[in-house]
Amino acid sequence: SKILAQLMFFELRPDEHKTLEIRLRKETATTQILGKLDPVSIVKSLPDAENISQSISTMGAVIIWIDPEKEPTKHIFNDLPGLKPEFDRWGAFFIFLQGKSQTPSNPDPSLLKGLPANSVFGADINLSLLASAVDPATLPDDKFPYVIMIDKDGNIIYRSVGYRIGIGEQILKNIR
Repeated sequence: SKILAQLMFFELRPDEHKTLEIRLRKETATTQILGKLDPVSIVKSLPDAENISQSISTMGAVIIWIDPEKEPTKHIFNDLPGLKPEFDRWGAFFIFLQGKSQTPSNPDPSLLKGLPANSVFGADINLSLLASAVDPATLPDDKFPYVIMIDKDGNIIYRSVGYRIGIGEQILKNIR
């Protein structure tokens, strides 16, 4: 943890009053690149791939590998709606991928209320896309939801494995 500080020296004589302007320092964090993901490989199995690809090339995207039958994925579906207005203002796509083919037991996106407006669902068969970003063998058994955020060049700038409280806030922090 770090503390942002600023020192200013001044002299104050007896019975003298001074008005000083206090400015809080802003943290100028440099974005750490955690890996790279080819934006073309992300969209090839998605509907409206051209529109999504164009969006990624200007804003980046959030890609979330999910297992809809398990509780951690249900938690993220409950976490994101609270920040929907901010995500919609940003306008980038939230791409939800499953590691198996689409089956009737998969979530119906129309039944999931409050997800960001640009949410799309697709499949990452055999987790090949995930494997291009990270070695799946290094992931824990409860790896889903696996969340990454990429910039417009496909650089991974945020990653989260398994459910954590406040994923939406973490994504939002990386947007700002």
